[in-house]
Amino acid sequence: METVNGTICISHAELTGRIITTANLKALVRKGQVKQVQKGGNGREALFAVESLPMKWRTEVYRRYPDLQEQAESKEFLDTVQPDGAALEYFESYTLSDGRSLPTAKILEYSANAAIMNAFRACWDAHVSKRQRSGKKALAAKEFWARAAGSLPRLADRWPHSLPDSARRLQMKMAEYVEQGYACFISGKYLNGNAAKVADEDRENVLTALLAHHNNLPDTLVADGYNRFADAKGWPKIKAGTIGVWREKLGTVIRAGRLGVSNFRNNVTMQVKRSRPSTPLLMWSLDGWTVELLYQATKQDKKGHNVTTYTNRLTLVVVLDVFNNYPIGYAVGTHESPALIKEALRNAARHTAELTGQMLRANQIQSDRYAIKTMQDLYAVMGGKVTPAQTHNAKAKPVEPYFNYLNTNYCIRCNNWSGFGITTDPKRQPNSDALNRIRHQFPDEAGLRAQIDEMMRLERMGKREAFMAGMDMLKQEHRLPLSRV
Repeated sequence: METVNGTICISHAELTGRIITTANLKALVRKGQVKQVQKGGNGREALFAVESLPMKWRTEVYRRYPDLQEQAESKEFLDTVQPDGAALEYFESYTLSDGRSLPTAKILEYSANAAIMNAFRACWDAHVSKRQRSGKKALAAKEFWARAAGSLPRLADRWPHSLPDSARRLQMKMAEYVEQGYACFISGKYLNGNAAKVADEDRENVLTALLAHHNNLPDTLVADGYNRFADAKGWPKIKAGTIGVWREKLGTVIRAGRLGVSNFRNNVTMQVKRSRPSTPLLMWSLDGWTVELLYQATKQDKKGHNVTTYTNRLTLVVVLDVFNNYPIGYAVGTHESPALIKEALRNAARHTAELTGQMLRANQIQSDRYAIKTMQDLYAVMGGKVTPAQTHNAKAKPVEPYFNYLNTNYCIRCNNWSGFGITTDPKRQPNSDALNRIRHQFPDEAGLRAQIDEMMRLERMGKREAFMAGMDMLKQEHRLPLSRV
């Protein structure tokens, strides 16, 4: 099969193989019912126009060669597509609300859309007119638009376009084209009709204040609030869809009001990238964490009855040497307190003596601002410099991601694991029904303390070799003894 002068042809061998007999084909050619485009002989194959075949044999050809049918159907539309000069002029002269013109690539794309839709419309009108004159039943619209959508990939080779490839969407696009004209092809991001309604500083200030409200209002309520101002001021009203555009546009400006200063600081402001200290004892980072492991506790209520609860947790304060996240000190208690922090720092001092034979302190200690006035003097004793982290800024403390590491690598393996916290996707949380069934197997407080001690023992054991290798590189001026006075 090949195309000759725009006519799709099938060879004599392909046609007379199992579709039609040679005698029938010769008779049809002789009667003029089948058009022979090229005669055979001298090394050439006889070629016949597929569209000239009687319906019976043409259908069989398309059944055997579906690509040929697609090519024929696309050719029906391809031959009809003509450049639309009016569309080109319209898109070239189109001015957006901010004074810009459409990009050249979009002008050509939208012009091609118009040209192709004109061809589809002309083919449909011609088809309906022809059927009305002949009295035959017209082709169903569903079938016509299916053929039209199927031709789009081939049309795109000559007419690069952005028309929908779904038959239903293509038919809907034609309805828009008939109703709206060329404007229906212009993307909403170029129309900017929404932006034009909020066209001065006063209107933008009102919209910004509503979007930055601490209640984090949905688009519909923001639109209602703005439109009340618009009624009083005589401004054009806007819809909820407009709010979505402005919410994205003003993202940085309104984020602190909507989600809080901490969220803004952690996600928007410039983040300082830090590298680990080159040796141990250069920096310790400490904080408390409510361990995600449950234990059961029995207490008497006001009536003297024993009541057992199964959702109790303990708090772990860790003093982390940031060199290789070595837990140089830790303490476990029922809640975070200055006393528990002191115990963790005391444990750190004793552990340095276990490792080196001498109690040492850090060159720098980083903590949060919990009880900072009470703890300031102790921090100054345990570290050469004290640098409290910024309030509500978890990224400032290396110990914060360490707690997630403990939860993921140790706690999650335990049957009394409580999960990742209340803000986590429920799909990642443990089965609450299963936890309820095995709650009587949860350890008591002493058992949970033993679990945490074992976790920290394993942590120290796995990182001690690297920590001691780093200690060999610690400069003498950075080896700060801890006075007992």
